[in-house]
Amino acid sequence: MKHPNPNISLTLYTLLMLLIPIGFWATGYTWTLAQSSQTPELNRALILLTETGGSQPYAIGFAVVFTLILAYFVRKQYRPLTVIAVCICAVVGTQAIKTGAKAIFKEPRPYVVQLAEQIHISTADFYALKKPEKRELIAHTPHNPDEQILSDYQQHELGYSFPSGHTTFAVAWLLLIVGFTQSWRNPARLVARLLVAVWAAGVLYSRVKLGAHFPLDLFAATLIVWAWHIALFRYGLPYFHQRFGQPIKAA
Repeated sequence: MKHPNPNISLTLYTLLMLLIPIGFWATGYTWTLAQSSQTPELNRALILLTETGGSQPYAIGFAVVFTLILAYFVRKQYRPLTVIAVCICAVVGTQAIKTGAKAIFKEPRPYVVQLAEQIHISTADFYALKKPEKRELIAHTPHNPDEQILSDYQQHELGYSFPSGHTTFAVAWLLLIVGFTQSWRNPARLVARLLVAVWAAGVLYSRVKLGAHFPLDLFAATLIVWAWHIALFRYGLPYFHQRFGQPIKAA
């Protein structure tokens, strides 16, 4: 079986995702708690959306469901084991790169930068604290009721900022959809891609608006995922397809 080359499509949808951080840069957006807390209902919706993009334990359930759905719809082209193997490589591989990069760069989140300035400590001092101490520090910083919505959420976002793990997760699934549907020649391909692209774009947008990431974190994560998926569909998919064999044809 000759595998269609999805590189152009992968690149186009990557560029689409890059418009999110570029848009923040173009408008000169800078996150502040006071400004973001002015839209409490939007913040509640963004928190729900961002939870689907990599937060535990939702990410595991989401990944399992997404993999099963994808395996079903491409069952005529690939065996389920092929799809599962590629999905695991996509998500685990990009998350491993993200984790390594965070450990190297140790960039503080936007809300941590503002919090440190507010209570006159360094961001290094904040990250030196244990998780319960970080949560207590955030919780005991004075907030009005609308700011409290963001504060409560940020108590679960205690890691480093660069690159964005939620962006890595969301864009990985988008590019998996793009890559696996490359051979489709019907309107369903565009519909599937756009639906997942809208979701992924929403996750990226939420990360900045919730004070969890800078636009650069999104930009870098998206490029990491793009490079990984170019290699994955060039080398990984043919390997797993050969290993697990052709799909079983219906009688």
